[in-house]
Amino acid sequence: MMKNDNRAPIVKTGPGPASRSEAVRRYHIMRAFMYTIKSPVGLHARHAGLLAKEISRYQADVRITRESKTANGRSVLALMGLGVKQGDVIAVSVEGPDEDEAALRLKAFLWTNF
Repeated sequence: MMKNDNRAPIVKTGPGPASRSEAVRRYHIMRAFMYTIKSPVGLHARHAGLLAKEISRYQADVRITRESKTANGRSVLALMGLGVKQGDVIAVSVEGPDEDEAALRLKAFLWTNF
């Protein structure tokens, strides 16, 4: 640790990432988007099952949030517990090795099914 005049100490932690791709590997960058449910029945059992099945195709961790409740996207019961109805806005966050593909395909899936 080095001192910098009378200011806070400077701590050397080593070199930073050499490139953006290395930074992405080192620090996951999460993808997130919002979606308004258009289905008249909201996210009931059948739709929750379809969504959970689609999410299970990806390695990424997918979380669905409505207001202050968050659910694991792979759990049908957790998705149903959100109580999503027509007109509700959900936040979808995707984090993991295939997050770019998963986020893109989940947007398309929601658009065509909900």
